[in-house]
Amino acid sequence: MAQWTELQPRCVASIEAYTFLDWLQRYQFEVQCRCLQLAAGRPAKERRAEYVRIETEITETKLSYSINVGHVFCCVYPHATATDNFNELSLAYLDR
Repeated sequence: MAQWTELQPRCVASIEAYTFLDWLQRYQFEVQCRCLQLAAGRPAKERRAEYVRIETEITETKLSYSINVGHVFCCVYPHATATDNFNELSLAYLDR
């Protein structure tokens, strides 16, 4: 297993030198630390109610969209208005 000092993110001397790879290394280090904490038995953090509500809404919207699009194209020979129905469903989905 790697030493703790090897896992530490590099210090960036200036903001100009900050790159995507620096950002990735920093957040990967944080994820690794959190995984170690969870593996050691530390309890998971509670999620904010707002995030839970939004995730539920997104899941319900995706499910509804999938079902409705499935109904539009479930026939071997779709109705003449199938494309219009699909466009309406897609626009309503994207507007949410």
